Amino acid sequence: MDGNWFSVECHFRIPPGDVVTDSGFVLLQDRPSMYEQRVTVWQAASREEAALSAEAEADLYAEEAGYERLDYLVVYDLDDAPTTGAEVWSQVRHTVLPQDEYLERYVTEGEPDGVAHLRLPE
Repeated sequence: MDGNWFSVECHFRIPPGDVVTDSGFVLLQDRPSMYEQRVTVWQAASREEAALSAEAEADLYAEEAGYERLDYLVVYDLDDAPTTGAEVWSQVRHTVLPQDEYLERYVTEGEPDGVAHLRLPE
């Protein structure tokens, strides 16, 4: 297949209930909903084609997992075909927050279940 490369960000709500996912976490009935942010990579002729392909795959993913796909997706143009170490997603935020507060607000708050974060020594 010829075409450009895109990554697409989709979001899902994992409803309360007994859920076991590929990452192995369990959501018990008395906990609030959880959300998953998922980025997939697509080769397509256009941004629109990549979005439509990602949306269809995301609907299938949500159906098979018992999740709800949120009505929000973002398409990111990749400069080149994905390879080891290639950037597949980038998001820039404007903020006046110092780095520790920025990380707490936008990155580490509500640590993802089943994910280990590694902080490199300064």
